[in-house]
Amino acid sequence: METPAHTQETTIHYRQYFPDHEPRTDDPHYHIFNEARKKLKEAGKLICWVCGKDEAAAGQPIELHHDRVEFALQNGVDIGKFIEAFPDLNIHNEEEFFAFVEGEGNLLPLCKLHHTGIEGIHLLPYPCWRVIKVWKENLPPPGEVIK
Repeated sequence: METPAHTQETTIHYRQYFPDHEPRTDDPHYHIFNEARKKLKEAGKLICWVCGKDEAAAGQPIELHHDRVEFALQNGVDIGKFIEAFPDLNIHNEEEFFAFVEGEGNLLPLCKLHHTGIEGIHLLPYPCWRVIKVWKENLPPPGEVIK
C-alpha cells in the first residue's frame, strides 16, 4: 500500500558552536573570495545552482555559499581529517585549506531564497534543501521555513 502525500511540521531547536575567527573582512584569504566572485561574474556563472536565476532574474545579487566548509566554522576543522576525507581537492597544509575555504571550489552560487530565504540551505534540513533543484513544479516545496 502506498503512503499518500502529506505534509508534516517539525520544530527543530539546535545550538551552533562557532570557534574563534576573524571578521571576514580581516581574513587574509578574503581577497580570494572576491577574486572568485569577480571571475564567476565575468564568466556569466553567477547563476543560482537551484533555480538557475541570474542576478537580473532574481532581482538581487547572487550570493556565494561556502559549500563544503562554512567560513565561520573553518577554525574548528581538523586539517588532517579534511585532507584524508577529500584527497581529490589536493590540499596538503593549513594555508591551502584556508585558501580553499574562500576559493571557487568551495563556493556555490545561490539566490537569496535558496541561500538564506524560506527555502535556503542555511535554514532547511539538507535532505529537504538538496532535492529542491530537481523537485516537480506541481508539488509544494519539499521544505520551507514557516514564519
